[in-house]
Amino acid sequence: MQKEMKREKEKVQQKAKKRFSWAKMVFWFLSIPGLIILGALLHYLFPRHTEAVVGTLSVSPWKNLGIGLVFLVVVPVAILICLITLVGIPTGIIAGLLYGIAIYISRIYIGVWIGRKLLGAIKKSLATAYFWPLVVGVIFIALVGLIPFLGWLFRLFLLLITLGALWMAIWRSIQGTMGKKEKAFPSDAV
Repeated sequence: MQKEMKREKEKVQQKAKKRFSWAKMVFWFLSIPGLIILGALLHYLFPRHTEAVVGTLSVSPWKNLGIGLVFLVVVPVAILICLITLVGIPTGIIAGLLYGIAIYISRIYIGVWIGRKLLGAIKKSLATAYFWPLVVGVIFIALVGLIPFLGWLFRLFLLLITLGALWMAIWRSIQGTMGKKEKAFPSDAV
């Protein structure tokens, strides 16, 4: 009786594993075109920002890695602190959503950068293009991500570099905006 129950339980577990792996595979296949469509949309809506992030990836990857690590660790702690305080709950929720978006779209920027490197080695004109490097880079990252342990490390490394580049591009944009405001409205010096 116990052996039959054990066998039945094992069958149910195997079916669940098959369904989970099937769902995971479908999600993997759908995420690639989703990232490509989102990447094309981001580039269409914010071309200068997209190029700023991709350009920052090339300039200082190790600095981006360190900033990305700080960003990946510090932001969730700040979000938790906001959520603990009653007044900070809306800020924590919004920050959490923006944090998730930043992590998701980071694959787009690093995909363009990797795609430009790969396609630029084949044809120099593709090193400055956007769409085909995006496609090649996103597919490359997805395929390398399938390697059991190394794929996870590779994706983490790319995430850290891209989060750092994203933060640096946003910071430079804010600094540029602040500089323009100071020039437009000079302080009343005595």
